[in-house]
Amino acid sequence: MKKCFRMLVPSLIVGVVFLLVLLRSHPVLLRIPTTDDSVTPRYYCIVNPFRDKGPETIAETHLNRLSAGQVEAVSCCVGQREYVLEKEKQFPIRSWRLGDRRDDENGSRLVYWVKRGNGYPAPNGYEAEVHFTVIQVGASWQVRSFSAVY
Repeated sequence: MKKCFRMLVPSLIVGVVFLLVLLRSHPVLLRIPTTDDSVTPRYYCIVNPFRDKGPETIAETHLNRLSAGQVEAVSCCVGQREYVLEKEKQFPIRSWRLGDRRDDENGSRLVYWVKRGNGYPAPNGYEAEVHFTVIQVGASWQVRSFSAVY
């Protein structure tokens, strides 16, 4: 019985790792909804450790720049440019977490849940949505669009 168990555990671990490598094109393995009753449901994601992190890296570079007050980081990628840049200055991003990611042949759509500063008019601990569309151009990734809920 012990021999069987000793062989089963390593085999199971190798099998799970092999499966995750095969599922690299599926960056989010599991979406866990929160228990809040908000209009826009929030998720916690369990991500594939073998996913291509390029789209997240470029999005988080922009989030870092926004949190440092460099709102021009997204000026090329927003629809209502003046409104969005004004709101990003007024309520800077303080922290974020990945809430969802969906990949297709055109790139990735990422949703981040952010906490904002400067007395953002929301209940304590409230997270707002930020959306990125990221495309691959050659060997690098570029932000195609940025939008946020204020």
